[in-house]
Amino acid sequence: KQALRQSLANPELSASALAYGLIAPDAAGWQLTPIWCPFCGKHRLNARIDRESGDISGRCAGRCFGDGIVLDVRRTASGTMALTSMKSMLTRELIDLHQYYRQALAEHGGACQSCGRPATLERWSPDEPSSLANHHPYGIRLLCRACGLESGASLWHLLIDTPVAQQFWRRYPRMRALPVREVEVDGRLAMLSGFASSDSSARLDILSATHTYEILHVDGAVER
Repeated sequence: KQALRQSLANPELSASALAYGLIAPDAAGWQLTPIWCPFCGKHRLNARIDRESGDISGRCAGRCFGDGIVLDVRRTASGTMALTSMKSMLTRELIDLHQYYRQALAEHGGACQSCGRPATLERWSPDEPSSLANHHPYGIRLLCRACGLESGASLWHLLIDTPVAQQFWRRYPRMRALPVREVEVDGRLAMLSGFASSDSSARLDILSATHTYEILHVDGAVER
């Protein structure tokens, strides 16, 4: 047992044990994982789990943008806290966020992640400034007037949630997000972004509608 404790005192060994479910995530604070930040591909992710409240957060250890938050969920989906692998928990929550945000976009609002009451959907862009736009020019937020919770998602966050990006991330664990470029397709304003492997030439280009964030086209998808 003493040898095991000494081994887990090593940050790299402890991070690997956390990611592969050999030890449970500590609710006390942030823990380093061996998972690469999907936005910069340069730093690992820190994780924080609160099993009592059901909250889970993941952020870039290098704070590659703003506060570096990749995932910040209140009251995780049923079954997530039963998982012991941080990567499994992260994947599960990103998939749920994909459904949550896409439904909110379609219905122009959604249920607050904290109190469950209606939250208003707002978009931000270079022409519609937001405090969140200091680090990302495009994104959405849901604002709950009842409890005051503001849940935001940049375009990068919306893209990493998609099944096609999740597949790409599984194939290329060390990747980075591509800069957002404004383009016009068939007379329609769109945003081109995606992800690129940091270890190879593989890349995933995703074209999204500027006003609705609808996925218009995907190039470079990983075959199942």
